[in-house]
Amino acid sequence: MRSLTRFAVPAAVALAVPLVAAPLGGPSCNALPSVGNVGTGSAGAFGTPLLEGLGTPDIATPSSFSFRVSGGVPQAPGILLLQRREIPITSNVYQTTLYTGSGGVAVPFVLDGAGVALIDPHPTASPIQALCGMDLIAQAVVFDFTAPGGGAWSQGLRFRFGTAP
Repeated sequence: MRSLTRFAVPAAVALAVPLVAAPLGGPSCNALPSVGNVGTGSAGAFGTPLLEGLGTPDIATPSSFSFRVSGGVPQAPGILLLQRREIPITSNVYQTTLYTGSGGVAVPFVLDGAGVALIDPHPTASPIQALCGMDLIAQAVVFDFTAPGGGAWSQGLRFRFGTAP
């Protein structure tokens, strides 16, 4: 069994608060959780990195959702970008589309020896209700000087926190 580098983001607030401008919602959530890919990324020495959502973004279950980046240069640093709305920008420098636009929250990570990183937004003291039903977008870049612009980009990952049936 290989060891994966895990990055805990304190109390998911580090991910969520900058993404959310709305006041906290009520105790119920009528949206269904979802996760889906958006577009493609750009390749580096080890191909195009893959960004995956692990678990279900269930607002009622803390620590039910995390991110996995794979397919990058082993031991390379990277950044997971999170944005509250999809803002696709075509980048001539990176030769890909940046789905998170030019802003959002940046979460650093380092790939392990197999080129994999888990970005785990826990421990979460309590769910952040304002995320319920909000479509968010994430994209990862792994530093790779063989890639256009020095970074290999994953596809975008659109996800929505809700209540699992």
